[in-house]
Amino acid sequence: MGPPNPPTTVFDFPPPLSPVSSSLPHAPVESFPRALTGVSEFLAIDAVEKANSGHPGLPMGCAPMGHVLYDEIMRYNRKNPYWFNRDRFVLSAGHGCMLQYALLHLAGYDSVQEDDLKNFRQWRSRTPGHPENFETPGVEVTTGPLGQGIANAVGYAILGDGCQMEGVANEACSLARHWGLGKLIAFYDDNHISIDGDTEIAFTENVEEHFKGRGWHVIWIKIGNTGYDEIRAAIKEGKGVKDKPTLIKVTNNANLYNVYGSALVAMEVDATRKNLAWPHEPFHVPKDVKRYWSRLV
Repeated sequence: MGPPNPPTTVFDFPPPLSPVSSSLPHAPVESFPRALTGVSEFLAIDAVEKANSGHPGLPMGCAPMGHVLYDEIMRYNRKNPYWFNRDRFVLSAGHGCMLQYALLHLAGYDSVQEDDLKNFRQWRSRTPGHPENFETPGVEVTTGPLGQGIANAVGYAILGDGCQMEGVANEACSLARHWGLGKLIAFYDDNHISIDGDTEIAFTENVEEHFKGRGWHVIWIKIGNTGYDEIRAAIKEGKGVKDKPTLIKVTNNANLYNVYGSALVAMEVDATRKNLAWPHEPFHVPKDVKRYWSRLV
């Protein structure tokens, strides 16, 4: 199901100024991106903790690829989420939706304010437990059942092991290659973790070879936690392949099973803040991070 019908003024807004097409400088890879991804990670931790439910693992593990997409690669208009020529992003692994909510918030979308983050998973919230395109402008596709998102995806998508297990995902990915959807780049969050534990108990196929066999272009990023340059290079390579979709396998070396589908306890949150040198209060976005994102207006 596509996004709801936009208002008649949908095409009246100009496209956003994007780092891809502007002369705005990027911060050094080794310093500022850690702070940027730290914000999205801790917004996810704080929201899940406040709701006492949710999935903090994916928002933490996929923060680098999400940051590169929303900050550097994708073109969108935060004041007009239905701008016709926007890049589409689909979070097929919808249980990790706090990643997308945090990025929409940082990017300045009116649909995800600080109070919306604080109301994560609450009744009538604009930040439900899985992305819903009729609730949150900026969300392209409702992704509840695993596999549903990648079956709808164009542009960019993130999928996990759970999506790979679903028949609809395999059928859709086969069709994507048959149709030669060269503008589809899917990130595979390769962390070998499911809600039941290690994927060794139920899912042991070689996903990389599976996608090569069905004709996709496949790239492997071996250290996804900090590989910002590798993520950028992989996206550039994928965009250069015009006749087939691209799968970017991003291996996450952090074993996050214990936080896959449940909130951290207070002691774990405090330990994580200390370990990642994040001294801020819950839901705090530092001023320099706000200034950084505001340049995209």
